[in-house]
Order: sequence, then C-alpha cells, then structure tokens
Amino acid sequence: MRRNIRKISLIGMTGALILMSVPVFATERSYEMTIPYPYVGSLQSTPVYVKDTSGAAYFKPSINTIATKYFVSPWGDSQTLATDIITKSNTTKSTFTWYEGYGGVGNHYCLSAYPAVNGEYDAYVVKGVWSN
Repeated sequence: MRRNIRKISLIGMTGALILMSVPVFATERSYEMTIPYPYVGSLQSTPVYVKDTSGAAYFKPSINTIATKYFVSPWGDSQTLATDIITKSNTTKSTFTWYEGYGGVGNHYCLSAYPAVNGEYDAYVVKGVWSN
C-alpha cells in the first residue's frame, strides 16, 4: 500500500513539474518600425516569431501616431492576413481575432503595419509591445 502511495505521489509531482515548465503567458515582444512615404511599399513587419502559447494576439503602441493599420501575418512584408486588421492612432491595447486556420501554437507570425491615411503624410515611427 505504501509503495502505491509513493508511486502516485511521484507521478503527481512529475506531472506538476511538467505543467509548470509549459509557458502560461504569451511572450511579449517590443516592436519599432519606420513607416515610409509614399504609401506604395509602406508595409512594414517585425521579425517572424514562433507562437508559444494559445490565445489571442495583441499589440499596445507606446506612442500616438497618425492612423495606422495593424495585422498579424505568417510571413514578413506579406499581405497574407492571419488576423483581422485593426486601425489605431492611440496607445490603448488591442486584441486581434485569428482567422480560421491560423493562431496555432508552434506556428510563425509577425506583426505588420501600414498607414491608414489617404493622401500625403511624412514618414513616421510606430513602436510598442505585441504578442502573437
């Protein structure tokens, strides 16, 4: 009987250690991108990172800018959308909605941005934190 209790305790402790080693919170990364003028060719992307936890992708700019559109893509400088597009000009946190077939742990994603303006604008910088 004691042997069974020890085995059960050992199995339980091993399981607890495994669960504790799995990331619970998504890795938050800094981003800084210069959005150039003109509009054609202005799409900018962060490096591509592996998604390490389940859940929603988000971003939080640290500076106010002109209106800028953000989305998550599986490839850098690509118009392939893995999420919805969110237009921002302030520093509030926004959460993306994954499109069907995207968002899985172990897949690669980047944050992309481009200006949401019609007409002339000066090159500008967007920066903050994001998580895929």
